[in-house]
Amino acid sequence: MKKTVMAAASYYKQAYAMADGFSSLPAAVKSEIRVMCVTMAEKLRCVFSVGFGADGRVFFETIADGSGGYDELGAGLEIARLESEKAELISQLTLWYKVKPDGNIR
Repeated sequence: MKKTVMAAASYYKQAYAMADGFSSLPAAVKSEIRVMCVTMAEKLRCVFSVGFGADGRVFFETIADGSGGYDELGAGLEIARLESEKAELISQLTLWYKVKPDGNIR
């Protein structure tokens, strides 16, 4: 399955980045994504990313480095909570990704 990562934050490197090609998103949406990624990376002690799957749907992903502090079960529960809380944002991002005029972001 081909995925496009939009943004990610690392607990380990204390860093955040948004991929090129997403500059047409409104500033408020980019800010919300940044806060969401940084908050989840800190809370879950991992690298937290958000992006789009091959079907255009938003996905959340965590990557742990194995140094401890990461709880896979807890991460799944937090992501489920996030999906519920951010359902409107997720829906809007999915629609935006599917209809944006420049086609796929690479």
